[in-house]
This record gives sequence, structure tokens and C-alpha cells, in this order.
Amino acid sequence: MGHIRQAQVDYLSVTRGGGNGGYRNIVLAPFSVQETHDFVQLAFYLGDKYRNPVIVLTDALIGQLAESLEVKVLDFGPLPEKDWAIVGKDRRKDGLARVLMCSNGNFDYIGFLEGLDKKCRAWQQEVRYENYFADDAEVIIVAYGYCGRVAKETVDWARQEGYKTGLIRPITLHPFPYDILRQKAEEGKKFLVVEDSMGQMLVDVEIAVQGKAPISFVGASFRHQRDDGGKIFPDKVFGELKKLF
Repeated sequence: MGHIRQAQVDYLSVTRGGGNGGYRNIVLAPFSVQETHDFVQLAFYLGDKYRNPVIVLTDALIGQLAESLEVKVLDFGPLPEKDWAIVGKDRRKDGLARVLMCSNGNFDYIGFLEGLDKKCRAWQQEVRYENYFADDAEVIIVAYGYCGRVAKETVDWARQEGYKTGLIRPITLHPFPYDILRQKAEEGKKFLVVEDSMGQMLVDVEIAVQGKAPISFVGASFRHQRDDGGKIFPDKVFGELKKLF
């Protein structure tokens, strides 16, 4: 068995870029075995569609779960024609040959950067999130991965005791669901961010809310024990949640 020491501490490294060169990653965050299976297929689809790296960011706890799984092939729709592929001029509709070569620096570098930026803007339409009782909630929990499961159980507890609580679970960490969080902030909601780190997704929630609503935080310090096997459990989240009402 492995450990879950670094459960959710890679958020910033994958959402803020994958390395040198100015490119960005599309990042998917499953919270179950089934979603992990499904999101790998979605990652290949999005990677093909945008010709860009896609990361399926499973946290360590999800990676060690044993759950029921329906193995199925998913259809996400048609993909763009690969007019960029090197297939030989006889197979191209325009009859033109394409050549792969190593650049010596004499190319449109700014055009290359503009192309990356255009691609990144295009995939903003791929924002995905789960809305769990957030429409009438007074306090909205924002959580992903295993913390999304913890948050969902906390919402169920809270609803049973009369606390109007909901969950916005980001499925795409990049592009991040800024718009829905900004909308909820403008409606006067409060927010509780739950993530197993010292606050990385918290940065994106703060960007989304723009100071229009209070944000509280439950992080790695709330684990039930301080060693590698520690986890954030619903009782700790519920305790902090009740303080917001």
C-alpha cells in the first residue's frame, strides 16, 4: 500500500502550466473510480480536439479506492479533421505535401505564442462542474477529488439538520468554473473551500469571488491525524460549516 501524504498539493503545478514554453494543461479531477475511468477517455478526446496535454488529476485516496466500475466506451462527439497531420500529399485533399523539420529559429515565434493563447481561450467552453443543492444554499462548499466526496456527505448531514448548504465540485480544474462561483457570490452566498492542502484551489476561488463574498477554508491541518494516513473527514468540515450560519 502507498501513502496519501501528497493528496492534493499538485493543484497549482498542473493548472498554472506544465513546463517551459508558455503552454497550459487541461486538467480533469475525478472523485470516484468510475469518473477516473470515464475521464481518461474524455482526456484523450479533449487532447485530440485541442492538440494539447490533458491531465487527469487523481488524488492519492481516489487512486487507492476499490469501487464498482462499469467499463464502457463513451462518445463525446466528432473530432476536427486532422489537416495538420503528415500523411503524404496523395492522401491530402489539397494535394500539398507537409514537411516535418527542426526549426533553426527562423519562424513566426509570436504567431506560435498567439496560437497557444487562441487554443487556451477556445477550451474555456469545456468548463465542467457538479452542482449539488447549490441553487438555494446559503453556504456553498467548493471541493474536488476525494474532498468532493467528503463535502457531498457534509451537505447531506447539513440538509438533514436544516442548514441550507450546497456543493460546487469543479470537474475541470483548468478551465476553472469561475463564472458559476462569481454568480453565486453576487447572489450573496458564503463559501467554504475544502481541499487537502494548505490552500491551492483556494486561490482560484478567491479570483472567482472577487471579494464579493466571505470565504472560509478547511485544509490539510484539519486531517484527523497528522501522519501520512491522515484524511479530512465530514465531521471536521461540518464543524466549520455550522460556524458560518
